[in-house]
Amino acid sequence: PFGSGGGLPAIQVESEGETVQIYGRIDRLDEIAGGYARVIDYKAGSESFDLREVEAGWRLQLMLYLQAALGGRKTLRPGGVFYFRVNDGRIDLDKTDESKLEAETRKLYRLNGILPDDPQLVENLDGSGFSGPSEILPVRRKTDGSLQESASLLSEEAFAQLQQRVEELLGKLCLRMKSGETAARPKCARGSRQNSVDACRYCDYRSVCFFEPGLPGCDHERF
Repeated sequence: PFGSGGGLPAIQVESEGETVQIYGRIDRLDEIAGGYARVIDYKAGSESFDLREVEAGWRLQLMLYLQAALGGRKTLRPGGVFYFRVNDGRIDLDKTDESKLEAETRKLYRLNGILPDDPQLVENLDGSGFSGPSEILPVRRKTDGSLQESASLLSEEAFAQLQQRVEELLGKLCLRMKSGETAARPKCARGSRQNSVDACRYCDYRSVCFFEPGLPGCDHERF
């Protein structure tokens, strides 16, 4: 846990002369050789890390965990943030060759997230000297031994910029909460209503909510 007497300090956000403290609990935090901090969040479903959603301020959980883990400690560097699936996945045995069953099963439990594009970090995180796709990380090694470009690999500069973006978004969110903003603006991603990801779908209070698409002031927040 971080904050509230936990092993790590709370995240401190300065907002209009006041300090907002954020507490939480990280499922798993590893200190990796070389001075890296890796954050893993266990999920029962097939959660997928989407960089666009983080940059839009929608899913900040993993990056906040990393911020808490680093806690201003200059001896640690970001070693990646990941989701890890903990429930039993499903494989269509009619479409899967028996000889590939073990490999397909391993794919279901590969970490999903982002990490700095650092060959030594990748080696420390995987540790198997893999060729081709890693069984642990969302990365692939080319025949010459170099890492293939991937949405999961960010340059150190890009990773630092993402961290800065999250800090800015966090400050804005605190300001909105302090101002008493209560407008219902559920998140809705990827285009039309038919093929979108609508936050209302998972809300326990949908039947009593005053949010009704089409009514004045009732708009989804999209990116």
